[in-house]
Amino acid sequence: MSTSQGRLDQIAEDIARAATVDDVIAALIRECDLSRAEAHRLVGVQADHLSTELFPAGELPTGEVYDQQRYENWLTRELRTTFASAMEKVEEDVAGFLKVVFG
Repeated sequence: MSTSQGRLDQIAEDIARAATVDDVIAALIRECDLSRAEAHRLVGVQADHLSTELFPAGELPTGEVYDQQRYENWLTRELRTTFASAMEKVEEDVAGFLKVVFG
């Protein structure tokens, strides 16, 4: 395993262990060398995107009651999946690039 692949795996694992949105932010700060503002902005943009997909009209489905804890749990799961998948995609892209360049 290359050093860069090992690093990407570590980032994905650290994000996958996140139990809260704050843990996801902390992992991004720690593993991706982002500032707190950058990590908050990145998570905020992704949270908006995920919420828009879940509630396209911006409204809860009929009969649903907003539950902050349930939303936080869902958002944390989705953020973990999103960022861990992104690390896997970067890993695949780097491997493909190296294969093309070095055969």
